[in-house]
Amino acid sequence: MKINFLKNKNNKGMSTMEIVVYVSIITLCVGILVRVMAGTFAVFVKTRSIQALTQAGSSGLERMTYIIRNSTSFSASGNTFGVNPSIISLDYTDQDGNPHTYIYTITNSRLNEQIDGGTITYLNGPNQTVTNFTVNQLTAGTYSGANIIMTLEDNRINPAKSATFTTTVLMRGAY
Repeated sequence: MKINFLKNKNNKGMSTMEIVVYVSIITLCVGILVRVMAGTFAVFVKTRSIQALTQAGSSGLERMTYIIRNSTSFSASGNTFGVNPSIISLDYTDQDGNPHTYIYTITNSRLNEQIDGGTITYLNGPNQTVTNFTVNQLTAGTYSGANIIMTLEDNRINPAKSATFTTTVLMRGAY
């Protein structure tokens, strides 16, 4: 027995009810897809922000660690961010025997490196701000070094994500 759903075989196209059902299903699918894509994009932005924050903090401290470790003299001043942010001044001799002076400061919430009074190089990106930069000079007998604590904040996500980076460095001539 054969069931014929269409009573009139000459009717072509869709009824109004079928169109409403199909449009509703398509709208629902598109709505779900948009929400999933928006969520995926938000996770992507947060991940990139955390990655940039981590990279800026670790590369900035690595750079300072290398120069401090190989410097011939070291001085640090100030410990309170906002009132008197820490300043590091280093005398460094390169592989060719040329002396250089490195100065690390915070200006406009950015970590700066200045070599021999020349141009300033920023060690953190424009989206990361330094909220704390503390340098404690360590001296014990002939040993000399520094303990550096730096907190960075990335403002691309809401709420802003922050991370604290810490390093302790001894000068090579100290041991």
